[in-house]
Amino acid sequence: MDDLVEWYTKQLDADERLVREQRCINCGNTVVPIRSDLGIIGYTHGANDASTPGETAWEGRRCPGSLTGATPVQDSDRSLREVEAKRTVLKQWEEAAAAWRTMAAIEDWPDEGRARLERAGYSQAMGALWVAVATSALVYEDRPGFTESWRP
Repeated sequence: MDDLVEWYTKQLDADERLVREQRCINCGNTVVPIRSDLGIIGYTHGANDASTPGETAWEGRRCPGSLTGATPVQDSDRSLREVEAKRTVLKQWEEAAAAWRTMAAIEDWPDEGRARLERAGYSQAMGALWVAVATSALVYEDRPGFTESWRP
């Protein structure tokens, strides 16, 4: 489980960096806002990176780096909120897992206390939280390092 949390955190770090650099989270190309009198109404790709100067990365139909054919990038503020929401779930998992490991390490803890936790549904809550973490990480399954055993 710790391997998934570490790998997932790196994916979120990469997404946050791309959004802050105004790059597409699907393919890494520069993102250019589409402006109107109403302000920014969307985003499209600019030119490719310096490796292919002057070429159009996206021709208005599909992002070349998106398996789903998504538009280049959603609103950067929304993307950053999504990253932060996923980080919050990860933090909850890490705190709960640390507490669970601490409780499990107490050798003289009465069986009665453990039974009370079980009845309170702590194990089920931990399981549900883990499914939330593992499921939200699935959006990155096409990235290097994903392990099939992490599927919920």
